[in-house]
Amino acid sequence: MLAELDQLRWALVQSVISDLHEQLKQLSQQDKVYINLLKQYLKYAAQLFEESELVVEVNADDYERFASQWEQIVKDSVPDKRCTLSASRDNFTGGLLIRNQADRIRVNNTFEGLISRLENELYQIITAQLFASAMPTRNL
Repeated sequence: MLAELDQLRWALVQSVISDLHEQLKQLSQQDKVYINLLKQYLKYAAQLFEESELVVEVNADDYERFASQWEQIVKDSVPDKRCTLSASRDNFTGGLLIRNQADRIRVNNTFEGLISRLENELYQIITAQLFASAMPTRNL
């Protein structure tokens, strides 16, 4: 019975993660909020590079949406850098993949990259929020 309960708990946690992906997808459709988020991602990531010329990869949809505004986005976020917008060959929901010209250094601020980096913390937070009163703290 405990094994079945653990499986149900894990399924619920996985459901929350799936909902998170859907929420991020919806966020990427809200232009004003999404552009501000991309500017923050760009500003943070660009500071990590010594180089002044960077390549910023976005998904194909975002490339079409933001190509005409790109110069202003860069000017607002990182006026001291030259950031070339590029459509990524990788398939991701949203966010940015920032790299140097030589493609030896990358900062993955795509939604999928952020979730992957924060996976353990996300599981801990979700578990704590869902089951705090139902069970003592333990690993799933």
